[in-house]
Amino acid sequence: MKFKTPLVILVALYFLLGYAVGRHGNDKNTAAQTEITTSNSETSDVVAELADAPPEALPVAQSNTIPQAARTVPVKPEPKPVRKSTPPSTQTKPDQIWKVSVAKEDASMGPANAPLTCVFFSAFGCANCKTMSGAPEKLVKKYGKQVRVVFKHKVIPLSHPASMEASIAALAAKKQGKFWQFHDRLFAASNSQLNNEGYLTIAKQLGLNLARFKKDLSASAIRAQVLADSLLANQVGAHSMPNVLCNGVRMRGSKSFEAVASLAAQELPKARRAIKSGIKPNQLYGSLIKTGKAFEQMGSQQLTFNTAASPALGPKKAKVEVVVFEDFQ
Repeated sequence: MKFKTPLVILVALYFLLGYAVGRHGNDKNTAAQTEITTSNSETSDVVAELADAPPEALPVAQSNTIPQAARTVPVKPEPKPVRKSTPPSTQTKPDQIWKVSVAKEDASMGPANAPLTCVFFSAFGCANCKTMSGAPEKLVKKYGKQVRVVFKHKVIPLSHPASMEASIAALAAKKQGKFWQFHDRLFAASNSQLNNEGYLTIAKQLGLNLARFKKDLSASAIRAQVLADSLLANQVGAHSMPNVLCNGVRMRGSKSFEAVASLAAQELPKARRAIKSGIKPNQLYGSLIKTGKAFEQMGSQQLTFNTAASPALGPKKAKVEVVVFEDFQ
């Protein structure tokens, strides 16, 4: 039994060594955990500091890349500003001359070779036209042989449905030399009197030949003249009634005799200077409006349409084909 005591000693040493090793390991783990906890605490403090710091105080991360200033980056040229073209103004100049042609068939007052020609576009049944119906005569009285007044008809079917037939009646009276008298009676009448019965009544009052008057009421030439006047009104932009142009220059402002007289006073000196320059009085008006402004209504351009599947009236081989575009409103 001699070996029993050394064996006990060896076992005791083994346990003592294991305890010592285990103790040392626990101390290292505890130290490591303490270090990690401290590190986490310090990191939290740093994050809190950075969160409260202004942007310029934040640290800049170091990088091995080329600094921004040293890079060669192609710079796109700034696009040149595009100038928007200004659309042309639709407003005309105050002294714009319009191509207002006159014809021998027109009703007029004053000499044909007068230096000033004032064209009145007017519509029977129009309230403003009625107010200015005495302006032509007043103008002739004011300027005498210096002015010629020409009357042009404007048909306004929607607002003044009687304007067409009333104009025809006035031109039928002109055939017997009574246009201006008939003109005055038409404007003096109420709109309800602008009918065939009313026209015949006026014709009787003026002593016209009724048979001839009735015949002229249905004359196609007279109707065509009224329509031609209305078309001319559109060509020269004479839309608001009455519309007055003296030597091609439009009256502006109020629809009044004063406005007409002011325009006449403005244009008459120009006409006199033109005559002094050598233009003959009977050629003056034509020379002034020759190059005047006008909106072409019915040009010479011929257009063709395929009308094979369209409803039609009249013979298939008619010399004239009229194509009408319409809707049902």
